[in-house]
Amino acid sequence: MGCYWAFSPSGRPIVLPDANATLTAVAGLLVGHYTNPAALTGCTAVLCPQGAVAGVCTRGGAPGTRETDALRPGTLTPTIHGVLLTGGSAFGLDAAGGVMRWLEAQGAGFATAVAHRGIPLDKLQTVLGHSDVTTTRMYVQTDSHEVALEMRDW
Repeated sequence: MGCYWAFSPSGRPIVLPDANATLTAVAGLLVGHYTNPAALTGCTAVLCPQGAVAGVCTRGGAPGTRETDALRPGTLTPTIHGVLLTGGSAFGLDAAGGVMRWLEAQGAGFATAVAHRGIPLDKLQTVLGHSDVTTTRMYVQTDSHEVALEMRDW
């Protein structure tokens, strides 16, 4: 049982009981949260398994972000599959690696999905605009043996 605040037409605040005004009410989103009370930090993951269009506005005196540049207009990122909100430290940023590994295991993500469809790494490198296939390899999480096999015909 929960409640949330809303405003009446006259602008007066009112409480609406039993209404779900959280992210879990949005169809297609999965939401998880972890709190570490000893460290006074935590993280919330919002996953969009079907993908979602997103944008970002970063503010503050010392923000820590990861992959937010991929959301700028003109990039090759048409959709996202997750957002992670964390405590303000390098440890919080590092938590994104766990979310990325989970999403990759689900086949989510542009480069991962394309690579798993059998597109050769050199072709994917061209599409992504990477000057070095090593960068492309980071995006698709292939091991060095797979890269060697791809590059043998170059």
